[in-house]
Amino acid sequence: MTSIFAVLFLVVGVFILIGKGDRFVKPLNRPGAERYNVKRIRLLHALMMFSGSMCFVSFAIFMQNVKLIQILGGVFVFVAAILVVLQYTWAKNR
Repeated sequence: MTSIFAVLFLVVGVFILIGKGDRFVKPLNRPGAERYNVKRIRLLHALMMFSGSMCFVSFAIFMQNVKLIQILGGVFVFVAAILVVLQYTWAKNR
């Protein structure tokens, strides 16, 4: 089951990276005020999907080791927090 989610996240990440997921970026940019760099937002959203995919793969591989899964979950939350901060700082148009 986790491998299905990993593949799904990987496919969604590729779609976002090639520009097919711009409907997720449009709520950030209001008409007339382009506040965010779309290419950077695409990259950050794709990285979020790829890290989620890696998280699911690692959960499937290390299913028996609970302590390692907790550490990997914490790393995923930390990476996700960094990507969200980058979304609202690095990806803004100045």
